[in-house]
Amino acid sequence: MGMDEKQLDQFLRSYSEAELAYLKNPPEINDVPEMIKVNGRPVFLFDRIGNLSLDKIKITKHERFAAVPMHVHTWIEINYMYSGSCTQLINDETVVLTEGQLILIDTQVPHAIMNTGENDILINILLSKEMLTTAFLSRLSNKGIITDFLINAISEGRDHNHYIIFHSQENKKIPRLMREMLCEYFDQTAYYDEIIESYMVIIFTELLRVFKYDAHQPHAQTVNETSLIQILQYIENHYQTCTLASAAAHFNYSTSYFSTLIKKHTGKTFNELVRMQKLTHACLLIEQTKEPIYEIARKVGYDNLTFFYKKFKQVYGVSPQEYRLGRI
Repeated sequence: MGMDEKQLDQFLRSYSEAELAYLKNPPEINDVPEMIKVNGRPVFLFDRIGNLSLDKIKITKHERFAAVPMHVHTWIEINYMYSGSCTQLINDETVVLTEGQLILIDTQVPHAIMNTGENDILINILLSKEMLTTAFLSRLSNKGIITDFLINAISEGRDHNHYIIFHSQENKKIPRLMREMLCEYFDQTAYYDEIIESYMVIIFTELLRVFKYDAHQPHAQTVNETSLIQILQYIENHYQTCTLASAAAHFNYSTSYFSTLIKKHTGKTFNELVRMQKLTHACLLIEQTKEPIYEIARKVGYDNLTFFYKKFKQVYGVSPQEYRLGRI
């Protein structure tokens, strides 16, 4: 028997060693994180969790009682208010997160968390860029605002200065999905990582049903009334055959303007986006079918098998066959 929701609640409400130590005697900070400057302001850089560097996903309970100074992360952060409330300062704006609400914070966004109380239980879900560059992102390819946010977060050429608050406190499914995912994470029985990734997809999708949000990001989310996500969806649906010229013509743009638009809003070139879509779909076929590699290459739009092998290894570090063997 794995962890159930009652055991989860007891676990989250129990005192951690750090919380007990703080209540007994607020400790001095000995292991001070590195400091960097963001927009000219010195902030702490949190790029490790304890002694472990971030893998694909980490879930922790926020340590209660002590305030957290202004800092940035090198990963995408999801804060879920399991119980109570907390006050955060994000980009010089005060944000109060209440029970059932969720906030999605981009990389490099300076934020601080004020003191929390006994009943204020905040769950931190940390997603690395590595998690968002494989099949996970393709499973969200039709999810609009969330996909746009995540694509921005993994793009080096974009500003990382926004966050989204989901006013999900009235939604009944999200707390249940969160509790089930947390049970999987803290219990860590067989195949828990695959299950957690699936829960994340479901949770993101459910959030869109309650999409009343405050989006703190540049207002130019559309270009000539054509949203970025429409362009990305077009690439997803036509990646086998589309070219820069055909895609630009579809949206009534010149090729030079369309190319600049894509680079500006995603940090990637048109060809890089097409290649990412081709290779992501190739990975899914390699994982889920027994089709020969040459047939998979043809299906995703590569007529030159040698070129397919070269690009695949550049991205994933292994050959398609080695990738398949590693998934068995």
